[in-house]
Amino acid sequence: MPLIPHNRLPLLDSLRGLAALIVVVHHYMVFNGEVVQRQVAIPFVRILSFISEQNTIAVLFFFVLSGFCIALSRQGKWLLGKEDTNLYLYRRFKRILPVYWLALLLSIFIGLLSGTIHQSDYSLKNLIGNLLFLQTSKYATSYWFSPYGNNGPLWSLAYEMFFYLFFPFFSFLILRIRILRSENVQWIVLGVFSITGILVNRYVGFMPLMAFLTAFIIWIAGFKVAVDVYCARRPGQSWLLIFFLSVLLITSRQYIPSASIYEIAQGLCIAAILYGLFKLNACWKSSLKNSLKKGFNFCFNHIGHGSYALYALHYPVFIIMQHYHVSAITQAGIIFIMLFLCPILETYLSRQAFSRIQLLVMPKLGK
Repeated sequence: MPLIPHNRLPLLDSLRGLAALIVVVHHYMVFNGEVVQRQVAIPFVRILSFISEQNTIAVLFFFVLSGFCIALSRQGKWLLGKEDTNLYLYRRFKRILPVYWLALLLSIFIGLLSGTIHQSDYSLKNLIGNLLFLQTSKYATSYWFSPYGNNGPLWSLAYEMFFYLFFPFFSFLILRIRILRSENVQWIVLGVFSITGILVNRYVGFMPLMAFLTAFIIWIAGFKVAVDVYCARRPGQSWLLIFFLSVLLITSRQYIPSASIYEIAQGLCIAAILYGLFKLNACWKSSLKNSLKKGFNFCFNHIGHGSYALYALHYPVFIIMQHYHVSAITQAGIIFIMLFLCPILETYLSRQAFSRIQLLVMPKLGK
């Protein structure tokens, strides 16, 4: 039985880089779409527009990859006790908090520079909501808090934090309730979680935690993909079934009463495709595959090492560039520079900056 690798997978980092780049291209087109259509050749505009349209898919892909990475770091195991949970939480906080706090500070700075600090998106109430990771998209049906400073991508980081914090509880349930150790029962429970979240938000009133709970099945699907790929705990037919069922739901969108169900179907479809991708990578032995991997990693691996920082920080940069009427081509150049700086920044913040505040904020968590 193959073991889950301890080291980072270059292909995984490259996939993260690709997803981050799709989100950045989407926002570039949001801010500069009209200019691009006037000044750029039509075939290239169509390519950029197609990439931009995959924005939602890219965010869902991030959720799947996040769960996948947790499975790799956990060697496919559920959390087993207090010390194990503390170490897990320390590593998650070390990963997400420094860049997140920097994104909030950058948003404040941009608000001051642009003269928009008085707007509701910059209010103290909204800042507190973002510090508590309760923000959701402004374009959703309802929300308590919007992404601070209109930094749109921050909404998905609230989901990520919920997934990280809910995983210990889910592990506790599986280890304490014997029937939950069945894979099929776990999927049923995850489905119940999602349906409960949808029903509560529709018929009781919107609650961010219910929205986060609805999407937890997507994150845990990524976790299960890693376990199934490297530990071969169940046959590939299960993921083939998930793929066909999710495709059926996606193609029947007009009959689905909830956008959340449609997004869950997309997320599960992505997870099934990721399973197939890694299985193909394992069994396909050829020089062509190696050449394709090298090319893909050459294009996106470096971006993947800074994908989180790029994702969290690029939007305020677009805001201030628009405020000062920076040309579209110059904006593209600045974002290109960010592709190389973000890996350095992310490494410094997670390894150096967080360790310095660790004793002040959570002295026992990393022990």
